[in-house]
Amino acid sequence: MESGGFGWRELTALLAALAGVYLVIALVALARLRSRSFPAGNVEPTASRSLVADAPPPAERSWAHPFLTPAPKPDEDVPVLTEVDLMMGEVPSAKRESPFAETLALTGLESEVRQLRGEVAALREELAELKEARRISPLYADAAALAHRGFDARGVAEECGISVAEAELVLAMSKDETNFDSEVHDDPDGRKQGN
Repeated sequence: MESGGFGWRELTALLAALAGVYLVIALVALARLRSRSFPAGNVEPTASRSLVADAPPPAERSWAHPFLTPAPKPDEDVPVLTEVDLMMGEVPSAKRESPFAETLALTGLESEVRQLRGEVAALREELAELKEARRISPLYADAAALAHRGFDARGVAEECGISVAEAELVLAMSKDETNFDSEVHDDPDGRKQGN
């Protein structure tokens, strides 16, 4: 199977050669990284004594790699920012915000909560409709729709391709409950009787 002058063997050999070149480059980079020497102790800048006296005291320890530095201990005076504060854009400050700004923020949050509650209620209604629609087969849903439009049992049976007995059952089930309750009553002992 030749495709454009190259066979499968040539393509496989080319891919193997590219993988080999990549491996050699990675090994050379690794060798360079190992051969680079890192200072063993702390690195302190050389400066005159007057600058050193004016400078703040050095940190406890300097680290060779920045990713190895320990996490700084939070000062008790400085507020610690959490991820939530950063995501919400709320940076605590030393000064308290004005009461108007706090009220405005609360009003905004309350309106968002109201909006979300409305959306949740709409989604619940939609979910209930979907669950209800899933309980009825499409064939009988069409038959019930025809029954609500006023078709008789024979018309529903012909339109939907079901038997007349099934169409009569669909018609009986699709009747309004108030009409059903007015036609059939329960006796005190539980038997149904018609009017």
